[in-house]
Amino acid sequence: GSTCESLSITAGNGAYVHITHPAGNCRVVGELTIRLWVKATRSDLQVMARVVLPESRDPQTGQPLSALVRGSFYKQVGAWQELRVSNFPQLVERQVRTLRSQHGPQVDSRGAYVDLVAINIYGGQGQTQVWIDDLEIDGAVPAGDISQAAGGASAAAATTVATQPA
Repeated sequence: GSTCESLSITAGNGAYVHITHPAGNCRVVGELTIRLWVKATRSDLQVMARVVLPESRDPQTGQPLSALVRGSFYKQVGAWQELRVSNFPQLVERQVRTLRSQHGPQVDSRGAYVDLVAINIYGGQGQTQVWIDDLEIDGAVPAGDISQAAGGASAAAATTVATQPA
């Protein structure tokens, strides 16, 4: 279209300033690709997606584990550039290995879904202007009601274990 989102930040020392947008709970499948267009006054902005692992819980909070998977970097300062995240199954498995080193071997990627798109717009100290347009999520398979699906699977597993002979 003829319009886009525009923002300007002034930042000090740091490593990230994330802006986010809901992704609608899309299952992690090979065809899933997130694309958007960015124009900025600095390079090295990056698109990411938050992946939720509903079968794995954070031992401190009891909430499902999640991780950011990283996509391409913005390099064409002052020009529009398409950024994307693709190859989700491979990116998720890489993150699962990292999470297993932190939380143990029980980290499970079954039922993984993307719930959030993020862009790290931190380009360094000082002012950064960013324009964002045309966020598209291709190959999306809706995850449905995640809480019911995860609860139903856990309840079924518990029933199976309970009915097995000792």
